[in-house]
Amino acid sequence: MIAAWLHSTMRQLPCIAFNKYQKQALGVITLMIAFTGLRLTIRAQNSLVYVNPPIYADYPDPDIIRVGKDFYFSTTTFIDVPGLTILHSLDLVHWEIVTHLISQLPGSPNYNITNGVQNYRAGVFASSLRYYNGTFYCAETPNGQNTTIYYSTNIDGPWRSNLLNTAAFDPGLYIATNGPATFLLRAAGKTTRRF
Repeated sequence: MIAAWLHSTMRQLPCIAFNKYQKQALGVITLMIAFTGLRLTIRAQNSLVYVNPPIYADYPDPDIIRVGKDFYFSTTTFIDVPGLTILHSLDLVHWEIVTHLISQLPGSPNYNITNGVQNYRAGVFASSLRYYNGTFYCAETPNGQNTTIYYSTNIDGPWRSNLLNTAAFDPGLYIATNGPATFLLRAAGKTTRRF
């Protein structure tokens, strides 16, 4: 509504000559007002409607699970620590950070980014989050290292971990529940491993 008013007002001012850059700036301002107005209108009219993106942050490679009425989300954190962030939501729109599973990245002193040396292309990527029989599990394979399975009976922690003797980059954790639980780990382009 405001954007339409601004646009019609601009058309009614023929005596003002705008150069190319002023027109572009006014166009951007008009779009910003239109977008903001639309967001406010949508949120005010219906709380079930949302605007993308629901999370205004960098949370790539999400793995989202549902446990009862709760949704949990694990995400890539690269070399940032605390790392391996877990978020919580009741509606898939409003998310809060619950915990981080990694307080310090092991495996390379370059994770400390000292003396101008860094290891940015390594770190935590694409974890796999699961819940089974009262326990949360999260599989993670830092680049160039073996896979670690984190587990806890409470999403807030404390979390414990087991380092596997294999690496599954961008792992997918599957828990077979017919009989005793069997954990299967699969990586892109690699064979499935049982543990």
